[in-house]
Amino acid sequence: MSAIFSDIHFQSLLVLWLAIAIDAVWQWPERTHPLTLVRFLVRQMGKKVLPSADYGPTQHYISGALAALVLLSPLIACLAILVYMAQYPIFFEAVIMVGLLDFGYQRHQYKKVLASVGRNKKSLAREMVATITARQCKNLTDIGIAKAAIESLWLKFLYIYCGVIFYFIVTGPIGALIYRLLLLTSWQWHYRTPAMRHFAQLRCERWSQF
Repeated sequence: MSAIFSDIHFQSLLVLWLAIAIDAVWQWPERTHPLTLVRFLVRQMGKKVLPSADYGPTQHYISGALAALVLLSPLIACLAILVYMAQYPIFFEAVIMVGLLDFGYQRHQYKKVLASVGRNKKSLAREMVATITARQCKNLTDIGIAKAAIESLWLKFLYIYCGVIFYFIVTGPIGALIYRLLLLTSWQWHYRTPAMRHFAQLRCERWSQF
């Protein structure tokens, strides 16, 4: 029995199921979530290093790539050292995965949008759905708002939930962390924002379709 619990594959499976179970029954408050801090840092970094429109696309490409590298590399390196040098790495892996599988907040946003539509508060519903999608929402009907919210929830489920699980299985917690942070960065520095069209180009555009 002790050999089973000490097996690295069993421990990884245990971490994954624990993170999935916690996400299903508990939502980490957004104000204290580590990814909230990362989002803030990414937005501030983008504001500080974004070149002006006078610079060419190449300068924007370089600035965007270096900004992501400088901001994310120290965090990833510190967590990787912490996991691989810890006496009980399974504990830190579990904490990382619980933080990365942050889908409870997405479900909460979706329910709020549908509740606003149900109460016929179209203006509020449009404002709320505009914060979770990268599309024009001013002229959406009730059906359009609901459809946009459903599409956003489904795509985020694939990217945030399934994507994190896939990279955890294939590459481990640090690989899942790198994927999630790059995904977060691509959403904050969105290529559909005119000023960041080239700045965000080196992040995969297919991550930012919504």
